[in-house]
Formats: sequence, structure tokens, C-alpha cells
Amino acid sequence: MWKYRLCLGLSESFSVPYEEQLKLIKAAGFDAYFFNWDRNLMESVTEAGKEQGLILQSIHAPFGKSADFW
Repeated sequence: MWKYRLCLGLSESFSVPYEEQLKLIKAAGFDAYFFNWDRNLMESVTEAGKEQGLILQSIHAPFGKSADFW
């Protein structure tokens, strides 16, 4: 399993800014991250992730009831 990259999600639920969460994710040994779509934050979060050397693995869909799809 050592060949796989580990990914962790950002959350608005924490009282920690996304940029700080990304630093913590990197420090904890993760390689990638994902977060919920927010048009206003896309560029800043992507740039902050690049600064930490992290991969943006995925973005959750920007619409309600997306789970109903399944």
C-alpha cells in the first residue's frame, strides 16, 4: 500500500482557515486534499495547496441533493 497517495478533506466545520488546514495536512504526511466547491475560494485554495506541494484530488459537486444521484 506504500505506493498509494493519501488524501484528506478540508472542512468549513473547523475553526481553522483552509490555508492552515493545508499546512497541517502536509505536516501530517498526506499528499493530497479535497474540498467542497466554492467559486469564490477555488483559486486561493488551489494556490495554497500548490504552495504546500499538495495535489487537489477532487472537489465535491456544487449543488444540493447530489447524493440523490446514487
